[in-house]
Amino acid sequence: MLSKELLTIDKKEKALLWEIFLYEKMLDDNEAMLLHELSCYEERIRSIGNTKTPIEIGLLTIYMKHIKNIRTLLLDLQNTRHETLTKQIEDLSIDPPIESE
Repeated sequence: MLSKELLTIDKKEKALLWEIFLYEKMLDDNEAMLLHELSCYEERIRSIGNTKTPIEIGLLTIYMKHIKNIRTLLLDLQNTRHETLTKQIEDLSIDPPIESE
């Protein structure tokens, strides 16, 4: 049997695979955006240094809350990715080709 025959899938399976790839791309984009935001807030906190004024303390508190929220979103995103992709892969059942005699 040719390897090309082994890799042949029907339109439904192609659509499911494409959906998985698009979902992965969307999650990757969102994760990259959140990581960038996290990096920006961490850099801002480092730039403040020693907090002396009430404004600096307030700003630092706000930045720390943003960091906490972003980290929570990243964890949720990773958990959702795992659960959804596991289900999508389970739904994608590629039947083995029937060998002709």
